[in-house]
This record gives sequence, structure tokens and C-alpha cells, in this order.
Amino acid sequence: MNRRIVLPWIVVTVILVIAIAASVTVITLSKQGDSDSSATQQTTAAETDASSASAEASDDASSSAAVQPANTYELEISSWSVTIYVPEDLGQISFSLSDSNTLDFSAAKESELPSECSAMVGGWGIQRSEGSGDEGSVTVGDYSYTLVTPTSSCSSDPELVSTITELYEDALASIQES
Repeated sequence: MNRRIVLPWIVVTVILVIAIAASVTVITLSKQGDSDSSATQQTTAAETDASSASAEASDDASSSAAVQPANTYELEISSWSVTIYVPEDLGQISFSLSDSNTLDFSAAKESELPSECSAMVGGWGIQRSEGSGDEGSVTVGDYSYTLVTPTSSCSSDPELVSTITELYEDALASIQES
């Protein structure tokens, strides 16, 4: 076979292999930076800009006395038509609806609990009920929202448990209609 005919095809093939390898590398690196994962009933929160969150809070101030900790990200619960501002200190958070009125949370901060406290992981959440709620609940629209805490306790690191509970309380206090 003539070398003049084959050489351009070899060059084109090498360039094509390099281009494919580069595109696979770029796609892989971009997916590693993407922290969103979705399951059937589980969603991961997307971070938002704190200034836009505070602007939305001021718009809704007349409908609820919402509290927003300084560094939060927005978690939209579309099936409840509410938005919760989750403190960044909880880390990445995921949630699932165990029934139509119970939201179960799992946050990265919970992984810091000692192994003796493992029964508490995933034990926090929010319970929704119609009407105005008890003391400690937040009323938004026709519903009241109450923090659900783990049924088990942990004496190994009570400060961390208290911190996690307070962060979830801050999130509950920030709940607003979306």
C-alpha cells in the first residue's frame, strides 16, 4: 500500500483518539464537581446565593416571620410548596418524604456523630400538619411544621447532637411558601 495514501489517515486517527480522550476527561471532571444526585424520592439541595435568599425573605416577611441564618442554601420542597433555607453548617443535605406529611433529612454533619450515636443518623425531619401548631412549630399558610428529632439519645457527644438539632431548628424557622 502506498505510504502517501495511508499517512493522512493515521494522522486523522491519532487526532481523533486524542480528541475523544480529552472530551471524556473533561466530562468526567465536570461530573465529579457536580454534587447533585437524585433517587426516586430523594433530592439533594442546590446552593444559592445568600443575597437572593435574603431578598426572597424580605418579600415574604409579611406572610411569615422567617428566620434565615447568615450562610444558608435553598431547599425547595415542591410537593409541599415550601422553601427551607438550610444552614451550610449542616453540609450537603438530602431528604425523602416517608409519607405525605413527614420529611426525613440526612445531612453530612450527622456523619460526624460518634459510632455510639449511629442510631441518630437520619433521625431528624419535619412533620407537617393542617392548622396552627403547638409551641415550637412554624405556621406557613394552612399548615404548621414541627421539627422531628431522633427517638434515641447519645451521651457520647451531646454538644454535637445539640448543634445539629439547633441547625435543624434554624432551618425549620426559615420555612416559607414557594
